[in-house]
Amino acid sequence: MLARGSRSRSKTVPAPEEPHAQSQNARNARLGDRDPRSQFHGGTVNSVNTQESSQPIHRGYALHDSLVYAYASTFHSRDRNFSITIRSPGARQEHTGPYHAQQVPIFGLRDTIGGSVDLRVPPGVGTLVITMEGTLHYSSPSFSRKFQTQVANPLRHKHVFLSSSFVFLPGSSEYSTTNTSVTGHSYGSQQQKQNSSGGIGGAIKRALSGRKRKVSFAKVPEQHQAGYQMPTTQHIVRSFSFQIPARVNQEIPPSFYASVLSEGDGIRERASVESAEVEYKVTAVWESTTGRRNVVEAPFLFLPDPSYAAPRRPLQWSETPLIATRPVPFKCALCLPHPRTFTRESAITYSVTFATDPPSRSLARDIAAEATITVSFARQLLFDPSRGIRTSYSTAPTSSAATATSATTESSARSGSSWFGLKRTATTPSARSEANGAPRMLEKPLPAPPPEATTSEAKVLKSTVAHGFTRQRSKGSKHAKESSGGSASGPGILFQPDGIYKGKMDLSSEALPTITYGGANVKYVMTASVRFGSDELRVVADIKLVEPVARWERGESIRHGGTPSYP
Repeated sequence: MLARGSRSRSKTVPAPEEPHAQSQNARNARLGDRDPRSQFHGGTVNSVNTQESSQPIHRGYALHDSLVYAYASTFHSRDRNFSITIRSPGARQEHTGPYHAQQVPIFGLRDTIGGSVDLRVPPGVGTLVITMEGTLHYSSPSFSRKFQTQVANPLRHKHVFLSSSFVFLPGSSEYSTTNTSVTGHSYGSQQQKQNSSGGIGGAIKRALSGRKRKVSFAKVPEQHQAGYQMPTTQHIVRSFSFQIPARVNQEIPPSFYASVLSEGDGIRERASVESAEVEYKVTAVWESTTGRRNVVEAPFLFLPDPSYAAPRRPLQWSETPLIATRPVPFKCALCLPHPRTFTRESAITYSVTFATDPPSRSLARDIAAEATITVSFARQLLFDPSRGIRTSYSTAPTSSAATATSATTESSARSGSSWFGLKRTATTPSARSEANGAPRMLEKPLPAPPPEATTSEAKVLKSTVAHGFTRQRSKGSKHAKESSGGSASGPGILFQPDGIYKGKMDLSSEALPTITYGGANVKYVMTASVRFGSDELRVVADIKLVEPVARWERGESIRHGGTPSYP
């Protein structure tokens, strides 16, 4: 039996859990935030009280689920109210300033680029667009002088070869938000209630204090409305996942940056700097009906598998015949390693052979002494914005949202610059009253955008000119007999040569890799020609440049260098 002046304290003893429940709870505690359902889902992340577990829990609509990787990289906006979190199998620290480093995610060829977007904005209806973009930046003085009338910013050309976006429209089932508000009652009323509710204990406390405390209401104004609420803020969380689409005979370009000092040309022969960069990023744009626009970007690195790299040694050799404009009494061939794939830090070993047809020793001596051999290595650039890969997915609004708006995203290289915007079209067309009072619907189509210009450039990087063949073989030699049998170990596959010229062409470590994806084409060719008198034979062979295996293993193909970290 309790005394009159004492208070009873009750303690709730939790019910014993079953062994299976205990093991499940321990497993959840160990997993922590690695549960994919607690991080990546289309709805809002809400904290649920255990005492209200009987109520239905809204887990959100998993519109675009993504894999849960070991590394999480978060990018914030300037006001810290908008952020993107990307999960990746690897990450690297990139220096974005003298005293700041940002963890940048790294993805491979078969990885999923996924994460979540967290947004806190004032209440209102708006559209959220999440876009993954791959761009190629290229700047060259020769390129700017050639296309100065077609390109808006010729010094730095931007080509968007990949753009994929998710559009979250208001009024859809996936468009769910959580409003957080702060309720503020009257401060004076609250203080008076505390003073009056003290009872006997409050009276004894005031008597022992010796003086009466005066309550000041100068700092906090008194509100007589008990239900006063501060302005609300809506919390939006969306998950997303992207797949870089693969195309037949098209290899996705890796993240890359290079800058090289080119030789001067023209009268004054001024040297110039040429740079190129392949960049990937995820951009989230929130645009409300009131005109408020929030943007946050999250760059990431795309490094395909080392299988893209060139073989360490040539597997075999292949010969390509030179073509003549008219019938000539001799034939020539260009011999190159097979496959014709080289790293940017290596060198191309080649040879040019010739043979008389029909055989003539006197003609062979004349060709070996007087023929002119020219071998050049050139690069061809082609940017076609109309062939860029663009995909867009939008959420369908519900029937209750009669005036829901739709948004589409476009990201392209228009006249050398990128254009990104939201075009709004209401589903309910506007009406104008006629003279008789009947409404007339206005359906005026939007004007078509101007066509995007296609730009191209061809530049000879290296060239070699030789007079006469440096080596002549006898048809009765042992090597000639082996070559006539079609051996793939060197020259002499197509025919038994009467003369041979060997050469080696060093490549640049800052050269652009070969790209054929999404309207961006970076192509390398080797041209070989043999001129004898008024006759000329010529051939053009494609060359592929890739990253070296050592760079893939060390991860040194990016501008800032450093070794990527993998779990």
